[in-house]
Amino acid sequence: MQVESAEGLERVGRAAEASLRKHKVAVLEALRRGLEDVTSAEVVAESLLALAKVVDELKGKAVGSTFKDLAKATRTFFDAEQASLRSAAFTLYGVLAASATRRWRSFFTQDLDNTWASLVLHLRDPDPGASTACQGALRLCAPFLGLRRVRQGIAVNTRLSAAELQDDICSQLAQESPEHQQALYIATRRCFLRSCVDLQAAALDVAGVLVEHAGTEWLTGEEAMLFSAGR
Repeated sequence: MQVESAEGLERVGRAAEASLRKHKVAVLEALRRGLEDVTSAEVVAESLLALAKVVDELKGKAVGSTFKDLAKATRTFFDAEQASLRSAAFTLYGVLAASATRRWRSFFTQDLDNTWASLVLHLRDPDPGASTACQGALRLCAPFLGLRRVRQGIAVNTRLSAAELQDDICSQLAQESPEHQQALYIATRRCFLRSCVDLQAAALDVAGVLVEHAGTEWLTGEEAMLFSAGR
């Protein structure tokens, strides 16, 4: 009886997968439109999570050209005021990274050039769920990172907490790429100036980690004053 039940569930699963693949365009479009519902953060968060499940089920090849639109739309929620939106966006972005086929690997590598700093920043997200989702996404995105030592550090240090991983990345940036270190600080300052109080505090913490590893010589006078005022 148990074997028959298992076989029945397997048949149902195959049928559901086949139906999803058949109607993938309609399903993806309906969920993508859910991301445009500016009146309800709950609807957007649910759409992001549903998209993560659908993309994971379809795998990258079956997602088609929608892949690019989803990646661009998803990263707009990284700094959302609602923690549920940030967490859901990181979850979907990680799934997109894991699902990127050869056709989209070049695009995703370029897209990550615009998002890696936000991902590193949100490792210290004040919401535990968002921080955990961000850490998972960053690990899935690691193969697309151009910085060799940072990429290797993320791959090797699997037991570090999110805050410890962020500290390690900042240390690697100070040694490997002052340019990327500056880019992370710019993202941190932007988050401090535009975000809610909780995210501002997290941004200041990241700035503190950067200064700890690299000193203040690379800051402009205005940036040093901003950092001092915030601390």
